[in-house]
Amino acid sequence: MVTLSTPAAPARVRAAAHVPTDRELAAVLGMAEQIEASTEPSVVFASLAKVCVPVIGDACIVSISSAQHDPYALVWPPLEPVDATKVRTAVTGHSQPGEEAIFTPIGSRSANRGSCYRGAFTLISYRDRPTTVQALLAQLLVDRAMAIVEQERSSADLSQAHQRADNLETALVSSRTIGMAMGIAMERHRMSSDQAFNLLRRLSQRRHRKLREIADEVIMTGEVELPEPEPEPEPEPEPEPEPESEPRPVGLPGGPAAIPKPGPAPRIG
Repeated sequence: MVTLSTPAAPARVRAAAHVPTDRELAAVLGMAEQIEASTEPSVVFASLAKVCVPVIGDACIVSISSAQHDPYALVWPPLEPVDATKVRTAVTGHSQPGEEAIFTPIGSRSANRGSCYRGAFTLISYRDRPTTVQALLAQLLVDRAMAIVEQERSSADLSQAHQRADNLETALVSSRTIGMAMGIAMERHRMSSDQAFNLLRRLSQRRHRKLREIADEVIMTGEVELPEPEPEPEPEPEPEPEPESEPRPVGLPGGPAAIPKPGPAPRIG
């Protein structure tokens, strides 16, 4: 059982019967309209917790876990530390009134495992035992919050699908336009498709314009001007040859290098 301190709680809607009154249903509808819409369950259920207290409970604890995000827990209004191990575990089945808490399970209905989430929405009552009506109202609000998450995610997926479709259509139109411009270049200059595409690409780079804009201009004018040939790079100067060194005399063993002097000419007699 969750143990909480007992702060002073303002008056809220109460019902002794097992069926919500018109006033209570009207209060639930008003709270449902105040829930913040988001694709993130933590944002939606945090908003739900803030509008539920103190209308149908004195405090609220939200715990949500998913494969994409770290576990999320919120205690509203902010209270002293509580035993969160019980409320962080997703509860299965329908909500039932407890001695002082109503546990309502949270679980997405999405078929995409990556976007699935689960958890518990716990309403705390300090002054008396929660009623079946409070449990029913809590279940209605939790269902509404989960429907908001699914609706926002579906809208986001639809928006992304439309964006992808627009991008594909733009790419298709650009491809056709560039293909027509390539055909004009091939006919005017008797070149291959690869040469025509490279020609349009060089014009795009030199004019600092998109390839699609160059293609539109070619289609409108029916002409493709050949870019000026790029100047050939100047040849690098050849390195100057190193001066040849004069041969050095080879030194004789035991003495400095020297050239032997010729001796006297032999006498003939």
